Amino acid sequence: MLSEEILNDIFYVFPETLIIVDESSEIVFANHMAELLFKKSKEKLIHRHILSALNLSDHNYKQLSYIIKERKNATIYNVDIGEEHNVQSIKYHLRVFVIGRKEPFFTLLLMPSESSDAMKKALIHQRANESLSSLSRVFKKNLKNPLTSILSAAQFLEKNYKDPHSIEMTQIIQSEGKNILHFVRSIEDIEHYVKGDNTSINMHEVLQEAKDRVRNMYTICPEFEEIYDPSLPELWGNKEQLTYLFVHLIRNAVEATEHKKDGRIILKSYFSHSVMMSSRFIASEKLKNNLNIVFSVADNGKGIEEDFLPQLFLPFATTKLNKKGLGLAMVSAIADNHNGIVEYERISNMTHFRVLLPSYIKR
Repeated sequence: MLSEEILNDIFYVFPETLIIVDESSEIVFANHMAELLFKKSKEKLIHRHILSALNLSDHNYKQLSYIIKERKNATIYNVDIGEEHNVQSIKYHLRVFVIGRKEPFFTLLLMPSESSDAMKKALIHQRANESLSSLSRVFKKNLKNPLTSILSAAQFLEKNYKDPHSIEMTQIIQSEGKNILHFVRSIEDIEHYVKGDNTSINMHEVLQEAKDRVRNMYTICPEFEEIYDPSLPELWGNKEQLTYLFVHLIRNAVEATEHKKDGRIILKSYFSHSVMMSSRFIASEKLKNNLNIVFSVADNGKGIEEDFLPQLFLPFATTKLNKKGLGLAMVSAIADNHNGIVEYERISNMTHFRVLLPSYIKR
C-alpha cells in the first residue's frame, strides 16, 4: 500500500487542477495546479467550502451537491468558475470521482473544456483508425482470398460453358466479384498508404499543390481565398500523404459549393495556443503533443447533417450516392499517422475542417 505521504505527493504534482472535498463540500486537499489557478496557497484553500473557492453558479453548485449527495462519479460540462479568478474566458469540465465508501471523499478534476473536447476527438480518431485496421485484416482473411478463388472458378466455367445464358451468368459473377475485390483492396490501400518515409515539409507548398490538383479535376471551381501564416515552421511528415489529405478536404469543399453562384473556399493556416493533448488520459504516447499548428479548409456549402456527425470519420460513412465512405476515414488515418487530429465545425454558415498538428513531430 502506498503511504498517505506518497499519495499526497502524487496528487500534488498531478498536471491538472485537482481538489478533494469531503461530504460537507469542504476542501481537504488542493494540488499545485489548483494553487496556480486560484492564486492561493494550499493552506488557504483547505477548509474552505467549495462554493467559496470555485464561485460556481447556482445551477452548477446544485449539480455538484447532488453528485456528492448521491456519491456518484460524474462530469459537469462547461463550468464557469467565476470572474474573481481571472479565468472568465475559459470554460471547464468538472469531473467528480468518489474515493472510499464508508467515509467518502470526492476528487474534483478541473479541465479546460477545449483541452477535454480535443481529447475526445482524438479518441474518436483513434477508435476509427483501429476499426479501419481491423476491417482490413478481416476483409483480407474472409473476403479477398475466397473471392480470388470464386473469380478463378468463374473464368474456368466461362471457357467450358457452351450456352449463352450460362456464359452470361459467369460473366456477371466475375464482374460483381471484381467490384467487391476492388472495394476490399481500397480498404487495404488505406492501411498501406499511411505508412511511408517522412521528410521536412513546407505545409503551404502542400496546400498549394493540393489546391492545384483539385482545380485540374473540375471544369469550374469556386473562388479560393488563402490566408497563411508565413511564420509557421516546417513540419516533419510524409508529403504525399498530407497532400492527399488536403486534396480530399478541398474536393469535398468544391463539391459542397458546386451549385452556389457565390461559392467560396478559404484555405487558412495559423498557430493556436489553446489545444494541448496529453497521454495522461489517453493510452497512446502518440497523443502527447501540443496540437498548435492548424490548417483549415472552409466552404460556404450547406454543411453536414447534425445526426451524421458522430460517424463522420468512420469507414463506410457517407451521405453521397455512389461513394464508398472511405475518404474521411483515410484523412483521419493520415492525420493520426502524423500525431494530429481532424475536426469539423459549422460556424456562421461556413463549414470548417481543421487539421491540428503538433509543431514538432519526433523523427
